[in-house]
Amino acid sequence: MPLTRVVLVGAGPRGTGLLDRLTTLAPTLLPGRDLEVHVVDPFPFGSGRRWRADQPEVWSLDGPSPLTDGATVRAWAAANPRVRTPRPGEPLARTLVGEYLTWAFWRTVRLAPPGVSVRTHRASAVDLDDRAVVLDTGTVLPADVVLLAQGRPGSLPTPGQRARAEFADRFGLHHRRPRDGDPAAPDDVAAGADVAVRDVGPLTGDLVTLLTLGRGGRYVDGEYRPTGLEPRIRLLPPGHPPWTGEPSPDAAAAWARRRAALTRAGVLTAGNAVRPDVDRRAFVLDDGTATRTLIEPDTGTGPLARSDDTLLRTLATRGELAGWSGTGALLDRVGRAHPRRFAFGALPGTAGFHPENDAAARRVLGLLADVPPRRVARATATIEVRRVPLTDPDVVGMFAELTEEYAARYGHRHDLYALPDGEFDPPHGTLLVLREHGEPVAGGAFRRYDDDTAELKRIWTHTDHRGRGLARRVVAELERAAGELGYRQVYLTTGPRQPEARALYLAAGYTPGFDVTADPETVGPLAFRKNLTIPTCQVGIDGNQRSPLWSRP
Repeated sequence: MPLTRVVLVGAGPRGTGLLDRLTTLAPTLLPGRDLEVHVVDPFPFGSGRRWRADQPEVWSLDGPSPLTDGATVRAWAAANPRVRTPRPGEPLARTLVGEYLTWAFWRTVRLAPPGVSVRTHRASAVDLDDRAVVLDTGTVLPADVVLLAQGRPGSLPTPGQRARAEFADRFGLHHRRPRDGDPAAPDDVAAGADVAVRDVGPLTGDLVTLLTLGRGGRYVDGEYRPTGLEPRIRLLPPGHPPWTGEPSPDAAAAWARRRAALTRAGVLTAGNAVRPDVDRRAFVLDDGTATRTLIEPDTGTGPLARSDDTLLRTLATRGELAGWSGTGALLDRVGRAHPRRFAFGALPGTAGFHPENDAAARRVLGLLADVPPRRVARATATIEVRRVPLTDPDVVGMFAELTEEYAARYGHRHDLYALPDGEFDPPHGTLLVLREHGEPVAGGAFRRYDDDTAELKRIWTHTDHRGRGLARRVVAELERAAGELGYRQVYLTTGPRQPEARALYLAAGYTPGFDVTADPETVGPLAFRKNLTIPTCQVGIDGNQRSPLWSRP
């Protein structure tokens, strides 16, 4: 039966809701087709990053719960002996909501109807094109439609934040930049010590909760009862606009009430500014108070090109993501809507998304009904590994596709045949092709870099066969061949616009020769090295006629 593939990036509340509706509606809206949904998230499936179950117990739900109403979560807890049922009127703990979301995700997977399959990938998506999504593990997932549901992304530090962080590192201070859902309030702040926190709304309220309720305090009839273990919290202006998309009114109102109660209790006071002071080796407030700890929560503000989400940042940098339409379609820098890329959830932006998962799923499945089904790669037979000369006919197609790929990514064509005679021939090099069913599906080569080092070149996988691990097989075969020729190390470079190659080499145990946290475009060619395990063979017996003698070929 024809197969349609969807890649869903993000498995938190929004992703779980979309998955539920996609799997439920697919048999009706995609008749005569199988649907394969690949779900990608580095965090626990269902709860995602923000609602994961390892959050502090003192964090409770101030607004509506994600995905469903609170009554549903309470009923689920009452029927589940493994979790504590909240008392009537007691706020729902976020850890409980996270457990419910995890259960809901795997229940959706388990109940997927015939013809619908769900595959999960505990990884991050780092790039995509019109054919596939690339993961940081090196896996390439073919996709007919891509749905982004990562939730609200964070942002890279501003120049001022970086300067303050460097100042803190220099003088042994503390500079924190937690995201929503990250329990990053420092435990090493002593009782009575001053700590400066920027007020960006309920996110700041979460951090303050760790410094108050997390130290035994409690609220009684709207008033805060301190324990004396709290630090002196100095609340600063946000410093830049809070995230686009205001928090729920319930959450904002709850933080306002807690802030007022903490102020009346003398635990919290307002400040106006903070600056690094080299002479005092501290962060100094406008009233002259010195503090060793400054917390500036990450509100996810700024352009998408500064997002801490690699996929969003990559697309924005290339001009493929400048916003999204009211239907969720991704818009490029000139406002064109992409027909097969959508985003749903709490991503920042001025245009809203359709609030209903059901309507979003129907829209996507309706689109897929008009998309010709992708040709499914045939079941893997025996892969034939051929060592070939540069003039072999299989190499012609391989180099032609590589030429077009490089031109699409870098804007100019490379003459891949511009090589010295015998560059890839033994005893210094090897060019190989993987064939399946009589057709070339992948290939690659190496040449001499120095006496002990081979340099990998021209790693290629046919576009119809990506996502099957063939590139990893090519690299392994080349490493084995290089070892057979006596090389002890492999070296290679790949371009900054080939994130799937970067992920492949990292996953294959290569050591990067560059800062992996830097923007690849600022690095240029990305260099990697790997030491080889040199094969040995028995060549005789020692003079005592006991121990075998071994030699490298």
